[in-house]
Amino acid sequence: MSTEENKKLVLRWKELCWNGAQDLNLVDEFFTPEIVCHMAGIREPMRGRAAFKQLLASLVAGFDDIHDTPEFLIAEGGMVVIRVTAGGKHTRVFQGIPPTGTEVTVSNNEIDRIVEGQILEQWVGLDMLSLMQQLGVIPTPGHGSG
Repeated sequence: MSTEENKKLVLRWKELCWNGAQDLNLVDEFFTPEIVCHMAGIREPMRGRAAFKQLLASLVAGFDDIHDTPEFLIAEGGMVVIRVTAGGKHTRVFQGIPPTGTEVTVSNNEIDRIVEGQILEQWVGLDMLSLMQQLGVIPTPGHGSG
């Protein structure tokens, strides 16, 4: 695939999954069966579509109105780098945190390695610290009690 086709693939994944109905079955279309996902904060890479779907399900479980807004996209060969601003509303339990009703916005830097029209490997740098601060789990510097 060309660099432009790789960029379109990543943008299409973001649009259909994150800005759509969060249909995790789309993983089968966009990712190889051997997908390896390296995510900041997770010690071992997630391997295979089933594990990857579980990871994604855990990330969307507590939120409604999820959307990704691409800020920029860079590609070279089979590698695509995308930076997005992700947002949603915390309406259900998320990682043990009761719903807060908070509208959250976090940045995500992602690198995708594409082989034969599917994503084979992914590196994700989702700003979980900011998310936890927005949900009130971790104090924001300068705003703690003390």
